[in-house]
Amino acid sequence: MTNLRPAVIACAGLTTVGVNVAMRGALLPYILDDLHLSYTIGGTFGMLAAAAYLSTTMFSGYLADRYGTRRTLLIGLAVGGGSMLLFSGASLVGLLCFLMFINGSGNAFVEISSNKIITDNYAQHRARFMNLLHFFFGAGALIAPLIAGMLLAGGMSWRVTLALTALGGLAVWVLDMRLGIRHQANHAGPPHPRQFLNVFRDRRVQPVLLLIMLHTGAEMGIAAWLVNYLQAHHGLATIASTFALSMMFVGLTGGRLLAAVSARVVGHPAMPAVAGLLSVGSIGAGMWSGDLVIPAFLLCGLSFSIIFPLLATVSTELSSESAGVVLGAYCFCGGIGASAHIWWMGLLNDMWGVQAGFASVLAIKVLFTLVALWLWRQRKKGITT
Repeated sequence: MTNLRPAVIACAGLTTVGVNVAMRGALLPYILDDLHLSYTIGGTFGMLAAAAYLSTTMFSGYLADRYGTRRTLLIGLAVGGGSMLLFSGASLVGLLCFLMFINGSGNAFVEISSNKIITDNYAQHRARFMNLLHFFFGAGALIAPLIAGMLLAGGMSWRVTLALTALGGLAVWVLDMRLGIRHQANHAGPPHPRQFLNVFRDRRVQPVLLLIMLHTGAEMGIAAWLVNYLQAHHGLATIASTFALSMMFVGLTGGRLLAAVSARVVGHPAMPAVAGLLSVGSIGAGMWSGDLVIPAFLLCGLSFSIIFPLLATVSTELSSESAGVVLGAYCFCGGIGASAHIWWMGLLNDMWGVQAGFASVLAIKVLFTLVALWLWRQRKKGITT
């Protein structure tokens, strides 16, 4: 009988990352307005969180291998929850930037550890459990904007809302302490930098790394700026704009649940290209008309749902390096995409308006789709395994 305790711990941990990421996006307009900050500063917050994420992934995989995933998961939960609790009481821009950087680092520990728990404990059903894991990321991200919208509309400040979120993350830390599982530590030395270079140099893996860089840039860009965009461009109120963000994560969550029970269909080589085409159409519809925002971003979330876990599974299967090293390189590329695009969107918002900033998401997904179509064609020809 399959032991589900490792899956419960991994899913609980990644749920907190989903809540954290979505809550930042839902609260961003209110933080900027309350502290009188520009869009570029808002983009800098997101860039720093993503930059910390990508820098941490390069050694968090090794630490998970060396000391055990449970320890690194608990460290990530404590750092992530604690930094958000401090952020909720801070006002100085420099301190806010530092705390956002620390928060991104904590999220990286949680995500790498959660993914590695699945790859270590469910080798025979890796794709199914990987999709189930990321279903819970979507579930956390789905709940967060709904809670934020209700609390903000009820008159609660963004500071109290964020503090409550942080306390929820720390509660998961307590849960994981109680449910503790044993992991065999790998006492081999740290991976040589050449191992990471081997992943980046592998021609079979390179297109996958490019795809995840583009995809994560688009997904995290929407998560960070959608609420602000809908309020500024379409004139939506607090409840409606946060509900739209939540609906995107409804699609994300539902799609990953479907993928968890039908991994063979979702794992078809054409699925990234199909998902890319669907996301281009849905994002374009949401930008074109405010009346289409809810169904458009619901469909957008559905199209996004399978990409991250599918490409994570593909990358670990194609590379001969250890899962910790491959996932570190994989998430590093995702962090580059997220960091650069969140900041770029903030800059475009200040320079040419929020419509120009959000149009960059559409451009990235068009490029993603073209690369995915090319990769599918190469695989059909037998050029890529």
